[in-house]
Amino acid sequence: MTKIHEKYLEAKIHQLRTPSPARVTPRDAYAGEAGGFELEHLAYAEQLKFKRQVVLDSLAKFKPRGYKHYEVRDTIPAPHPYGYRNKAQFQLRQVDGHVVAGLYRANSHDVIDMETCAIQMPATMRVMRQLVAWIEELQLPIYDEATNSGIIKTIAIRESASTNEIQVTFITNSKKITAKTAPH
Repeated sequence: MTKIHEKYLEAKIHQLRTPSPARVTPRDAYAGEAGGFELEHLAYAEQLKFKRQVVLDSLAKFKPRGYKHYEVRDTIPAPHPYGYRNKAQFQLRQVDGHVVAGLYRANSHDVIDMETCAIQMPATMRVMRQLVAWIEELQLPIYDEATNSGIIKTIAIRESASTNEIQVTFITNSKKITAKTAPH
């Protein structure tokens, strides 16, 4: 046990004696570290069942009027279990003089640098990596939580499969971004 809460416990696996038949090897190496990958060890068909059960458990917990008569259908699967997610928010940090971008380590604000992500649409990751390279090249000030200084905190990217367009949003700590010359 790592933490005891009023209504639940947190624990960490020390040794996995008998893996579930539904256990799979995640495609992303940081699946066990970064938040947002909690189901990556679960086969996709089982993830869909799990998500349906979350809805059922929530209904039983909150008991909205008539919930016992609700029809909770099976979770609709994505056409492809990888490369489908069209939106991501990447936190930025300065680490050893370099800009890193990725997701927070579970239960922390440490950023895990993500070169790839199997569930994201591929162009999202390419755009994010190029933006990080430009931000580093231009030496734009990255937000620092400890000092509440710097400017760029997060890059949010949305990708449209139907139009092949990409929307980029910079979440900043200031209304101004330092004027720099764009790379060629």
